[in-house]
Amino acid sequence: PFLNISTGDNFEACTLLNGGFWDELSESVPGKLVVSVPHRDVVIATISEESDAVAEILDIAKELLASGDNHALTDQLFTRVQRSWQVYKPE
Repeated sequence: PFLNISTGDNFEACTLLNGGFWDELSESVPGKLVVSVPHRDVVIATISEESDAVAEILDIAKELLASGDNHALTDQLFTRVQRSWQVYKPE
């Protein structure tokens, strides 16, 4: 399962600045919320318990980054820890 964040303004990556939204969402899911922000207008979230979904959002991020698009951001995955973003490392 995925959650695709869409704001309609091509700056979906900026939603990561809305800590309250992400903290609330993180507290409502089992395990860790895992988020990919591979492009300024792409934010995809899943949960750590869904290892296939985590692998898939990582693949999506790598594909977008490899595309050479000048709005690509990162292929790293992130998670919320104590109300801040940290690079996600599978356990």
